[in-house]
Amino acid sequence: MCEICNGENPDELFERYREQVEAVGWVVIAVGYGDDYGGDLPHMYTIGLNETFGHPELVTVGVDLPMAHHLIDVVAHWVAEGEHLAAGDRFTHHDDLIRVRAVHPSRFRATSLLNAWKGYYERYGSEPERRAVQLVWPRELFCSCHRQPDLSLPAALTGRTGGPAHRPNRPKRRKAHRR
Repeated sequence: MCEICNGENPDELFERYREQVEAVGWVVIAVGYGDDYGGDLPHMYTIGLNETFGHPELVTVGVDLPMAHHLIDVVAHWVAEGEHLAAGDRFTHHDDLIRVRAVHPSRFRATSLLNAWKGYYERYGSEPERRAVQLVWPRELFCSCHRQPDLSLPAALTGRTGGPAHRPNRPKRRKAHRR
């Protein structure tokens, strides 16, 4: 569950985010890591890397909280030291090959994936270009029903955080087939 859904005061929360971005250059947002969370897949992302370092924000989806946070924190420190990751890059982290994918621009508009990012820049203006990269763990670490979604695909082709989109009901499929 996100902190706002948990009853946190949004003004105080976004002020804490702003203070951290000003202090270190980014803040890490975790969403959906609670037992009572029934929404999107658990996901984690940064706010501030684009604004502070000109680097796309970092995103993980469907990855265990400690693993995701550690990876994002390590990579964010690399970025602060001058490293730049782009779509197609690969690197090794604890013997796992991590792939980097560009997050499709529709993810910022049509999904709830980066809601705190949107809320942060609505409050504080000067929204940077909407850019993010997904850090993708090896498929072998996931069972077939818990694979990481591909955020490089347009949001219309997948669900909210990248899972399968809902299939049209039978009458809609028949109508489309008749055309």
